[in-house]
Amino acid sequence: MNVIKQFKDTESHIVASIFSEDSQNFLMDVWSANVDAEDDIKVIEEFNISQLKNMDVENWLCDANKLERYLDQTGQSGQEYFNKSLNESHLKKIAFVSRKPHTPSRHLLLKMLHSYGVIVESFENKVSAMKWLLDDAMSLQ
Repeated sequence: MNVIKQFKDTESHIVASIFSEDSQNFLMDVWSANVDAEDDIKVIEEFNISQLKNMDVENWLCDANKLERYLDQTGQSGQEYFNKSLNESHLKKIAFVSRKPHTPSRHLLLKMLHSYGVIVESFENKVSAMKWLLDDAMSLQ
């Protein structure tokens, strides 16, 4: 797994790292526990979403809470951007990592993902999420 991008705050602390595994068509975002700045979340999620299309990503391990906040803060324009990116992507499976209950934003997000035929599961930790995402890909090799 390779780091393709790291995002830093104004004090040069890493707030998020984006990983890719080309052989598995896999993208994963790992966030610092203390990143809450809306501008940081917006920039990072827009990068993730652009990678779905640009890298032909099929499997995405994503922090559901950060993606929901991105869609909440960008409103209709963020939803349209995400919708357009999904339309132009090869995304097949997404694993959300979240310990929080479903929110109205997540309901909207799930509806959008399902409309593109994306299979979605939620997990409490990254290990379970990664196993679920990669099991199918590993069995095909």
